[in-house]
Amino acid sequence: MQIPFITRSEKNKAVVRCFKKAADRAGVSEFKAGMVLLDFLEAICDEVAQGNVVSIPGFGAFGPYVWQPRIEGQQRFVLPSFSGARPFRNLTKNVGCVERAQEGHDYMSRHRRNHHTSSKSTALSSVPLTTFDTFRKHMRAQADRVAMDC
Repeated sequence: MQIPFITRSEKNKAVVRCFKKAADRAGVSEFKAGMVLLDFLEAICDEVAQGNVVSIPGFGAFGPYVWQPRIEGQQRFVLPSFSGARPFRNLTKNVGCVERAQEGHDYMSRHRRNHHTSSKSTALSSVPLTTFDTFRKHMRAQADRVAMDC
């Protein structure tokens, strides 16, 4: 399965592996696993956008974070936030290869910087729901091409 919007670089192959593992564990097609995951992520976005916290036991919590400006007169704004639960943090703490983890750290730092609210416009293409809809269309078209059980 090729996931739309994802380059074929080595670091992005992890999401493809996650889709495949989820599909295998659930005993469903990669398409069905992808669609359920997409709907789940979209529901998390909806809840956090309404100011609610979504807590997944053993994994972590997604919620709103209010950014407080250091300079008086600047406006506060809300960003999404994730906090890993202790079992997830402990699992991650035991990563065997520190160099590989450093690459992940560098990627996450660049991602935060490049996706900060001040770095991009609020164009329609940056709205998560628009991206999710496009993702669904690509997934359905791909499933139709290979005649998957949808």
